[in-house]
Amino acid sequence: AKQRNIFLVILILIPAAIHFFLLNKFVVNFPSWGDDIIYLDLIEKFDKISWPERLANIFDFHSYIHRIAFSRTLLLLYFKIIGTINFKAIILFANLQWFAILWVIYKYLNREQLSNWYLVGVSILLFSVNGNLDNYGLIGVLQHLSSILFLVLISYGLIYKSSHIWPLIMALLYPFVSTEGLVFILWASCYLFFTKSKFRVTFVLLMVLIFVFYFHDYVGDHSNISKTDYVEKIYLFVKGILVYLGSSLKHNVAIAWMIGVFIIAYCAQFLWQTISEKSVSKPSARLFPLFLFVQTLMTGALIAIGRVSDGG
Repeated sequence: AKQRNIFLVILILIPAAIHFFLLNKFVVNFPSWGDDIIYLDLIEKFDKISWPERLANIFDFHSYIHRIAFSRTLLLLYFKIIGTINFKAIILFANLQWFAILWVIYKYLNREQLSNWYLVGVSILLFSVNGNLDNYGLIGVLQHLSSILFLVLISYGLIYKSSHIWPLIMALLYPFVSTEGLVFILWASCYLFFTKSKFRVTFVLLMVLIFVFYFHDYVGDHSNISKTDYVEKIYLFVKGILVYLGSSLKHNVAIAWMIGVFIIAYCAQFLWQTISEKSVSKPSARLFPLFLFVQTLMTGALIAIGRVSDGG
């Protein structure tokens, strides 16, 4: 049994080893995207401004709609501890979040008494070369990968640690990791009411305050509003969600949207089976992946809305 477990760990770590080998080979100590420069701007002026101005800059909008306070704070802490900015080192360090994500999924499998051999497939998906290009850039790994970590941690906590407040605190902070956190807290509030959580009213009141704070000074970008008619916008919106889902398997628009239809149909069946089992008193094995599927779908919807607003 010991040799079998060692073999399992090796199989799980092989995709991770390949991923970090490629990261180390191709990532350089230089900003890869224009978005990376915004971090340098904050660091440069941080010690020259007052604390109210520092907090305002940390929570300020990025690209009109995102409040990436979490990634800005992480980078500032790194700079204060190390004293310099090394893009390659930060990207490599931030990619370690994958192991935390893998650990949460391991805890889920053990909680539901499912085979740990599932982790081999999970590891292949998480460390997929084709699906990991976003994590070669600073803002990609600090914002988007951190968002995935928050998603799995909060989902696990809401389902299996329902008497704890840490999942609720993380959920309320999620919008300041990445914008999709806004739709997640709506989904989380529905779940709290569905399960009759004692925290549901407090959570909703705090959620409202989060939304008020998030949008109190929102202006948006009016320079690139699409003139596309509404029928075409709806078509592009639906197509955008389907392609978003399907392109995870095939980077071809014609094939991706058909795969997306299949994924939507499967998720709908998954949702129906979970609800029909009335798994309120004891969360079933379906509930945790359902959280991930629903959030993935809602994130796709946000992306599609944003792209359609810009003209598709």
